Amino acid sequence: DFIVDFSSKIPVQLVCDIFGVPREDGPIIRDLGAQVLLPLNPTVSQEVIDAGHIATQKFKDYLLQYVNLWRSRPMEETPSNIISALVAAEKRGEEISENEMVHLCILVLNGGHETTTNLIGLSTLALINNPDQMALMASDEVNIPVAVEECIRYCSPLQLQGRRTTREVTISSGTIAPNTEVIFSVGSGNRDERVFTDPNRFDLTRKPNLHLAFGSGIHVCLGRPLARLELAVALPALAKRFPKMQLMEAPVFNKNARFRGIQTMKIKLY
Repeated sequence: DFIVDFSSKIPVQLVCDIFGVPREDGPIIRDLGAQVLLPLNPTVSQEVIDAGHIATQKFKDYLLQYVNLWRSRPMEETPSNIISALVAAEKRGEEISENEMVHLCILVLNGGHETTTNLIGLSTLALINNPDQMALMASDEVNIPVAVEECIRYCSPLQLQGRRTTREVTISSGTIAPNTEVIFSVGSGNRDERVFTDPNRFDLTRKPNLHLAFGSGIHVCLGRPLARLELAVALPALAKRFPKMQLMEAPVFNKNARFRGIQTMKIKLY
């Protein structure tokens, strides 16, 4: 199962290393993160929202173990990771609350593994379905940064995004008043035929590639450098080693309207 055995392992192990928590806790982080993110979908039940609140508290309790661990140690004996850096800032007298520490960690932990897991899985499916692009990814001729951007555009793991207008906004269908919550489709924008030639074609040589997958401005995705790095390492290595991989059966997609991904994908490696 490509999702269980490959695409879900790389991102969660990497964020565990960055935060200084044990890799064997990866399944805990992944499961709690999924429960925290699920209520961000539209029209979810109150039961899902309540479960998200419970998961958030469990996540905070988990992270506080490590906050308190690094608090108890001298700064010179503390390894370098995100949690220890936040504790070091607290010890230096910088204004950061315990609640801010753990919520920042939850934000980065979730941003660093859920969508990247989906992105690796969806990109691999696109390569399998487009053998010419698989061959290009496996070759020495591929421009990896350009190819990575096309994977991000074409797969768009974050399908929906929300914003609140700060002023009156006029669009083709009318006017949106200030202070209005707006939900828009990133996936649709990344297939806009006015911006992208033949937008439904998976083309690893596409350039320029002005996709919206990571957002922009002050709300730009925190994890975008990490996601790009993981794709740039994982996909060429995978294509070179198993250039003729095949699906054993149709992949099963998740039922998440906001974070598109594959739940199960059985493949044969050649």
